Amino acid sequence: MIYFGVITLLFSLTLILIAFASLLLRGTARPGETHINTAGRVFLVLLRLTIGWHCFVEGMDKLHNPSWSSEAYLRESIGPLSGFYRWLAGDRLLDRLVIAEPGRAPTGLATDYDAYTSAFIAHHGLDAEQAGRAWDAADQGKSKAVTWLTSGTETVTKIAPYPPALKLDWTMTERLEEYNRLHAKVIEAEAFLPTSDKDLLKRYSDAKANFNKWRADLKKSYDAQYGAFKKSLDTVLSDEQKKGATPVPEPVAQPMSSWQVLEWSDRLVAWSLVILGCGLMLGLFSRLCSVGGALLVLSFFLAIPPLPGWPESPRLEGHYLFLNKTFIEVLALAALACLPTGRWAGIDALLYPLWPWNWSRPAPARTRPPSAREREMVEPLA
Repeated sequence: MIYFGVITLLFSLTLILIAFASLLLRGTARPGETHINTAGRVFLVLLRLTIGWHCFVEGMDKLHNPSWSSEAYLRESIGPLSGFYRWLAGDRLLDRLVIAEPGRAPTGLATDYDAYTSAFIAHHGLDAEQAGRAWDAADQGKSKAVTWLTSGTETVTKIAPYPPALKLDWTMTERLEEYNRLHAKVIEAEAFLPTSDKDLLKRYSDAKANFNKWRADLKKSYDAQYGAFKKSLDTVLSDEQKKGATPVPEPVAQPMSSWQVLEWSDRLVAWSLVILGCGLMLGLFSRLCSVGGALLVLSFFLAIPPLPGWPESPRLEGHYLFLNKTFIEVLALAALACLPTGRWAGIDALLYPLWPWNWSRPAPARTRPPSAREREMVEPLA
């Protein structure tokens, strides 16, 4: 409710400021400013508002959705900068399944368990004694997870090019070895891209599909283990607490102390979208916001550019070649950065006279034509 209230308030403030600034600057032009007719200004201001609204809503949605992460998007990166974007994405699944130190739970798994335990204690209002038991249960859950990761087996279906399906009882170590083997196949097939050879494209697509399927099975196993741990915490509750108990709201936000590069990057992107969107809608530092927005959206475009010779990403809408609608938005923001749309309709119009470097400039010239009365007064002097 607060989220929609903020959006409504900001939108209303935007309309008021635009109306006020438009009245304030009606019929004026700045020295050296290229003349653009009223219709052109209206549509350019609307373009700025539209892009600002898009950025603001996207950013607010990301900030209010704890489960949002750019990992899946960045892992699909292609092109010359794919190495950087994939490094930025990392692999949160491996962080939860790979044991770095013998006998200790993986960092990602321990973070999940600790974060949920803290949320469980706060949600149910547990006292000190119950909270201590909850943390004991978390330690036991981590210990069980280490045993599961090192010696537990699970029946899996090995991916093979030909039937019949081969079912095996594998430990997590063996499954992770297969995960790495399938990932190596993807890298091997990717080395031949870009290409117009349909067989090579199919080879890459099949390798990627097999890898994603195996990864999904690993995540399913982890989710089952994590779900069993969450249920084990219910034993801490008293009978009275269990009667009126409601589930812990999920997803549980991770503490900032556990954030890695990806989490900081995601939060920076979300806040950048909100701030730049507000600036564009309000016409506040509109040129600077346009430049910042263009660079930010360009970074999205460079992650998955529509290059020829690559399979089309399932995350993209439509069919593109070299350019897509994301790049069109980059060009639109670049154009807005060259125009004083914030002075036409926005807070920039109110701030413009306050800048010290404008004090020595001549007053804005009136651009409206002289009235009939003014012409009558001037004609005898001619």
